Amino acid sequence: MMKIILKINLFLLATVTISCNSNSNNDSKLTYTNNFETDYAFNSHHQGNVIKSADAHSGWFVSKIDSTQVFSTTFNMQVSDISKNPLQFVHFSAWIKMESMNSQPMMVVDVADSTKKTLEWLALHVNQQITELNEWVKVDVKFDLTDNKRNSPSNYLKIYVSNGKKEPSYVDDISITFNEE
Repeated sequence: MMKIILKINLFLLATVTISCNSNSNNDSKLTYTNNFETDYAFNSHHQGNVIKSADAHSGWFVSKIDSTQVFSTTFNMQVSDISKNPLQFVHFSAWIKMESMNSQPMMVVDVADSTKKTLEWLALHVNQQITELNEWVKVDVKFDLTDNKRNSPSNYLKIYVSNGKKEPSYVDDISITFNEE
C-alpha cells in the first residue's frame, strides 16, 4: 500500500512540475510599469511634474506635461539590459487626460545608438484618440523593434509621453511590455 501511495505522489509531483514549467505560447514578455506613486516615493529627486492630484487615474500622483515640463517620467534602458534575447515588439500604454483639444500629447519611443545619439524617433499623436476632455483614456501603441535594427543590443530605448503645448495633459499608469523573438 505504501508503494502505491509513493508512486501516486511521485506521479502527481511530476505532473505539477511539468505543468508549471510548460510555456504554451512561447512568447516571452517583459513588463515595466509606473503609476507615479512609486516614482514619487522612491526618488527624492523625482521630476517636478510628478504632482499630487485627487483626480489621478489611480492613486494620488500623475505626471503633468506641458510646454514647461515637456516629458513624462522616461523609461531609459539599453536593449542589452532589457533582455539577453532579441526584442521583437514594444507595447506602450498610458492613461492620458487632456483639458483642451489644443494639447498635443504624443507617445514616443526614441531609439538611440550606444553614444545615446537618436537614430529614430517614433511618435504617435494621441489627441485624435481622445474625444472627451477631462476624462482618462487608455491609449495603446505597438512598435516593431526588428525594423531598422532598433533592437540592436547596443541601442538605447527611451519611452515617454510628451506635450510641448501650453495646455497641459496628464499621464498615469504607464505600462511598457517587450515581446522577445
